Amino acid sequence: GLHMHMRERGEAAPYMQLYAAGLIRQAQDHALMRPDRDFDEALRENQSILQQAIEKDPVLLRQDSQERSLEVGLWALREKESHFESLVDRVEKALVELLQEGTGQTLLELERKLYPQFPGLSTPSKGLVAAVLESYAVQESDRWRLRPEDRPANRHADLREMKELIERIGERLGYTTTHLDERTSSWMDGDEQVRVFHLLASALVDQVIREAQHPVNQGILVVPGGRAGLLAYKGNRDPRLQQRLDAWLILKFRLVRTLAEIPVLNRQTFEEQITSDPVEQMQGQLMMF
Repeated sequence: GLHMHMRERGEAAPYMQLYAAGLIRQAQDHALMRPDRDFDEALRENQSILQQAIEKDPVLLRQDSQERSLEVGLWALREKESHFESLVDRVEKALVELLQEGTGQTLLELERKLYPQFPGLSTPSKGLVAAVLESYAVQESDRWRLRPEDRPANRHADLREMKELIERIGERLGYTTTHLDERTSSWMDGDEQVRVFHLLASALVDQVIREAQHPVNQGILVVPGGRAGLLAYKGNRDPRLQQRLDAWLILKFRLVRTLAEIPVLNRQTFEEQITSDPVEQMQGQLMMF
């Protein structure tokens, strides 16, 4: 039950999520109560059983905390068990699909359509919904609408532009650009691969990072500026994802455009520029699971 819940979640979870999943499984197996036990005794016994099951499970790994209390910190499946799409990525895709319906919708209307897709313990928090809306949408009166720049046609145009600008900048720096596919380009210095650019309109970076076939220090994620706060939020939710992100550079569309316009650009100044534009934290955003 715990492993299934973590696979469905696809990301780190707090202890109480695991505990609740264990209680649900026990209830399904009719193992919460026996006729000869009172409620308090059953609760203490089940709590002890679940605590030991979580703490001693060889597949579960505790993250980001050295506290003795099990309720502090996050838990995740060990790496070889954890290749599943994360809850936050699935919520991002579902909410964007709702926003692409075109008509502005209130938060309540969006939640009524979203929550049935993620029942039970998978129900996204207010903080998660707010993080995605902050990244993709604008609120007019009480209705949320997709940002004009995030409409599919506009983002497709942006991605084509980024592909062209990356090739143009590479030529100025003396690199040869190879387009590995529609969303991936690499810079070659003779026979040596120097950088690999992954172009995204979304914050769905986990699969890109997992499946990359190049050294991590060559990887650059090229994303709209509006995705930066959402990426920061995702890293806050899942330390393992944050560790992966820390090994990559993240380049915003606006900086690519700026670099293409700099009159004098060399390899040194390019590296200085791309390492000085960090992914910012969302201002005023309540970080909730």
